[in-house]
Amino acid sequence: MHISWLGISGFKIEFKTATTEGTMLIDPYNNEAEAMPRSLGAELVLATHGEKELITLTKEPFVISEAGEYEYKEVLVYGFQTTLRTDAPLVFRLEVEHMTIAHLGMLPAAPDEKLLNELNGVDILMVPVGGGGSLTAERAAELVTKIEPRIVIPYAFKAKGTGADFAEVTAFLKAVGSQPEMQQKLKITKKDLPSDQLVVALLEKQ
Repeated sequence: MHISWLGISGFKIEFKTATTEGTMLIDPYNNEAEAMPRSLGAELVLATHGEKELITLTKEPFVISEAGEYEYKEVLVYGFQTTLRTDAPLVFRLEVEHMTIAHLGMLPAAPDEKLLNELNGVDILMVPVGGGGSLTAERAAELVTKIEPRIVIPYAFKAKGTGADFAEVTAFLKAVGSQPEMQQKLKITKKDLPSDQLVVALLEKQ
C-alpha cells in the first residue's frame, strides 16, 4: 500500500489485494488558500464533510460521505458521526490489505468512549495535529496514547505548500517523543508494521 498526503486532511491511498487494485482518496477538497490537484482519478472517495467542494474526480468513483458500513473492492469502510448532528464531520475506519486505518477528519475534540472503542488498536492512525479548529498537538498526542496505533500519520499542520492556518508539527512530535524524517509517501505492508514501538510517518505534501 502507498499512502500520500495531498495537504490539510487529504490523502491518496493506492492499494492492491489478491483480486483487485485501485486508488482511494480521502478528503480531496478544493482549497482556495493553497494549490490542490485540479483533478484526480480514483475508484473510491471518502469525504468527511460532504460532497460539496470536492475536486474534479475522474473514473466515476464510489463516493462515501455518510455514516454507515460499506464494502467496495475488498475494502471495508466504516463511517462514524462525531456528534448527534447529522451534518457533523465523519471519522472513517478502513480495512484494506489486511490492515486497519483510521482517518479522523478535522476532529475538533476527543471522541466519546463509543467512538474511541471503534478506533482502538488500529494499525495506522491519521490524525490532525495543528489546531485551527481541529485537534491541537497536545490533544492529538493524548488521543494517540488512548488508541495505541502502530503507525501515526499527522496532518493538518503548517508545512511547505500547505496548512497556512495551522501550527507546525513540532509540538506534536515532541509530545509523542519522535523525530522522524520527512518522506514523500508511506509504503507499507502488513508484515512491515512495527510490533513494539510507535512509528510516526511524516509525509511531504504532494
